Amino acid sequence: MKLIAHAAVALLACGLVAQSGKPPASPATAAYEKIVAEWKATTDAYSAAVKALTNSDEYKKAIEDKDRDALNKLRSTVPMPDAKPLAERCLETAATFDGDDRVQFYAWALQNGAKDVAAKAAESLLADHVKSPKLLSVVESGSMLLRSLGQEGGQAFLAKIAEENPNAEIRAYALFWPAYMASRDKNASDEAKEAAAAKIAEARTLAEGTMLADRIDAPKFIEERLQIGMEAPDIVGEDVDGVPFKLSDYRGKVVVIDFWGFW
Repeated sequence: MKLIAHAAVALLACGLVAQSGKPPASPATAAYEKIVAEWKATTDAYSAAVKALTNSDEYKKAIEDKDRDALNKLRSTVPMPDAKPLAERCLETAATFDGDDRVQFYAWALQNGAKDVAAKAAESLLADHVKSPKLLSVVESGSMLLRSLGQEGGQAFLAKIAEENPNAEIRAYALFWPAYMASRDKNASDEAKEAAAAKIAEARTLAEGTMLADRIDAPKFIEERLQIGMEAPDIVGEDVDGVPFKLSDYRGKVVVIDFWGFW
């Protein structure tokens, strides 16, 4: 009977794979996706509530009357979602799994939780996962990370990853973000800006062939190729019917280029 039962379970699993076109998610991924889905539902509900509020006659009248007190009172009826409880659950859920399955939970807590929760997530990542290839999703959003941990904590976190992670792209991001923020600091000294430029150059070398390399190269490309009066770089693509075309095909004509995408 046990053999028949195991066979039935195996066949059922195969059937699930065949119907969905992909294998079922691992327990860790399923638990993570549940948390993400809950947060999306929360933020969607918040967006809907804000839309309903701003479309209400009472809100429109407050706008018309320029009544700030009334507007603030109305806005207070739709509080911002608080991610901290879900971030804390991420920490608790991570403890129920092993190895790099924990990284996605710590990453979410780090990027979305309050500062104290983010600090705990960062500590766990550095203690047990500093060499993980899954840290890419963490360091890619470096500006969010620096906001969660604060400048000092974020820079120390990234410096540890840049020093110990063997993945070139991860190290590149870890070097890039603090240097990028320093390069944009209006109060930074010339020496600090020179040091930041050197770090960005080092990150560019490590990031060869990645989107980060393109990002680092973008200012120079704009300066050298996209100034007023310069010939526009040729763009090759396909129209909605799949017919190939090039921007140069329209030379001498007025052309409006609309860059857009889905995020």
